[in-house]
Amino acid sequence: MVLAPSIDIGTLALKYADRLPAGVRTLLRGFGSTRGTGANLLSYLLFDRDFCRVLLRLGYQDTFLRRDEVAAFLDTLRTNFIPFGWPEFR
Repeated sequence: MVLAPSIDIGTLALKYADRLPAGVRTLLRGFGSTRGTGANLLSYLLFDRDFCRVLLRLGYQDTFLRRDEVAAFLDTLRTNFIPFGWPEFR
């Protein structure tokens, strides 16, 4: 099962880029990390409180929208999923 965000995280991170120190912003701009797919690097480095709250809210909402699918995946009585465990040696 794959849960992916419903919106692009890099694009979201760009809204919070101005909260980084000026030197970091300059470095990221030099790497091309303030536009296009380069903004994904920005999202990995951005630990701003408000950005993290938005990410948590987004993760909750996206998962809640697929709650039946997630519950079915986690239901060991209804799925063929076998959790990985240590092999038994005889």
